[in-house]
Amino acid sequence: MRTSRHPLLLILSGGAFVVGMTAGALNADDMALPPCSFIVRPAGAPATCGFPFPPEALRPVGMNSMGEWVGYRYLCDDPTVKIALRWSAEAGLQSMPLPPGSWNSFAAGINDRGTIVGFREGTTNGIKHGQWACIWMGGQFIEIPPADNCSAWSGANAVNNADVVVGWRDGPSCKGGSPSRYAFIWQAGQVTDIDPTPFGTSSAQAIGVSENGIVAGYIGGATLASGRAFRWTNGVMEILQPLAGGLNSTAFGVNDSGTVVGRTYTPASPDELLRLVPTIWRVGSGPESLALLPGYRSGACIRVNNANTVLGWMSQPQQAGLAHNPYVLWIDGVPHALGDLVGIPAAIESTTGIDLNDRGTALCVGGDTLISPPGGAWLMSPTSVAADLNGDCRIDGADLSLLLGNWGLANANAQGDLNHDGRVDGVDLGLLLGSWSVG
Repeated sequence: MRTSRHPLLLILSGGAFVVGMTAGALNADDMALPPCSFIVRPAGAPATCGFPFPPEALRPVGMNSMGEWVGYRYLCDDPTVKIALRWSAEAGLQSMPLPPGSWNSFAAGINDRGTIVGFREGTTNGIKHGQWACIWMGGQFIEIPPADNCSAWSGANAVNNADVVVGWRDGPSCKGGSPSRYAFIWQAGQVTDIDPTPFGTSSAQAIGVSENGIVAGYIGGATLASGRAFRWTNGVMEILQPLAGGLNSTAFGVNDSGTVVGRTYTPASPDELLRLVPTIWRVGSGPESLALLPGYRSGACIRVNNANTVLGWMSQPQQAGLAHNPYVLWIDGVPHALGDLVGIPAAIESTTGIDLNDRGTALCVGGDTLISPPGGAWLMSPTSVAADLNGDCRIDGADLSLLLGNWGLANANAQGDLNHDGRVDGVDLGLLLGSWSVG
């Protein structure tokens, strides 16, 4: 006789809790149950600014595979000024160091080596400028200015473990030229610009980069219909078309297999608003839509990891009682609201999913006060066995590939160090094979 599983909340020490499963009668919702349970841990409480300023919420933006995140908060006495932040379980919240003459900063991405990217406003060589892309790397502060001296803006969005940085920078449009904006790829001090003009548009932005250097982003022009997602692989640009009947496409995330996720804008019909469709582009195939939760009409994907788990959100609820804007994980193509995954369905009303890493951990803010103080950040991770290196609740060839890819590493944080002896070797391989197909 089959039984179904239902969430059971278990409070742990240190503010963490696990959502397990209890047995119960089979029901129609069984197919939507996640393949494993999740643990939730606090990841930074908001600063208190004091009267008349309210408690200032944290703004996480990007995360690495160890659960460290970067982002920003607003200056308490001047809410127009951002301060770049880094958080780790060991050190807590830290403000990012900045050169003299800086007045605004923002951190967007961090890799496992501790390299951080974002932007800052300030002065460089005595010249005052607006937002410029920047890199904090190995004690150095590096800036990536706009492509033309009369342009004001640039920004870095993501960095992989090879210290490849992607972002955007203004072009020569201030002199009557085109494009107005390049996507860029930076590595070891060299900038490669992705020019959108051969594709009939005037602007480009790189949003994500995989560990093997595949870049995802979007190009656009003056009209809504001109926007297109792209995948850039070894210098080759591939335009990713929207779903059939869509106006445009936008990409926000990419994994090592080249799978890109984002959204398609679809035109309005007489009985509905302009809506979004969560869209995935696999290598060698056209766009595919991902399923929406029942009762929703619109959504988008924002991240995909190497287990093909996808983070995104939904909107346009069709009936009373549904959350306005729930964030979800698609696990094996099935959407699960984050609040349901952590056993507090009401939390989906105020939870925002920010990022997803290759260990299956999602970075979030908001939600029920049981999860985090108001405005605080938290991490939710699958609680499957240690050999499940990618957090997809299975031990299979994907986990073996991760372990072999880190073979010989002497690093206490390396994926694949299952016995925690500081290296990835034959003992770890034996442990993984002994757990094969568990989960």
